[in-house]
Amino acid sequence: MRLSPGFNADPRCAMECGEMTGSLDVLARAQAQQEVLLSLAGSPAARLGDVDGLCRRLTEQVAERLDMDRVGVWLCDGATKQCVCQDIYSRASGLHARGAILQAHAPLAGPVPMLCADVWDGDEPMGRITFERQGGALDWS
Repeated sequence: MRLSPGFNADPRCAMECGEMTGSLDVLARAQAQQEVLLSLAGSPAARLGDVDGLCRRLTEQVAERLDMDRVGVWLCDGATKQCVCQDIYSRASGLHARGAILQAHAPLAGPVPMLCADVWDGDEPMGRITFERQGGALDWS
């Protein structure tokens, strides 16, 4: 933040301005999330029950709107305790991939700049959505 010459630099004001900017960032992010949800809910893929199409649209929109490098949707199979990649989208290449398999709830090897959101149906794990962003400090709020 720059102050104009002769401006009384009260540190409380700078802190309040910083907090307000942070609040606006959180508000903008929440608005982007709501826009993605509304877009998905009204999509033809959702109306037709097209899981593959819905996953592709979700990964693309989340990556673009929330500034993520990769977003993936993983579906769990309770019998085998595996998660199968339904779709993972790489924003840099614009490509989609699918089919990779992870053991359900297995720890990831090494440091991974990733946020995982598990999806549950009651007590049963249904899947996981992964969000990846490279470089710099990560603020997942």
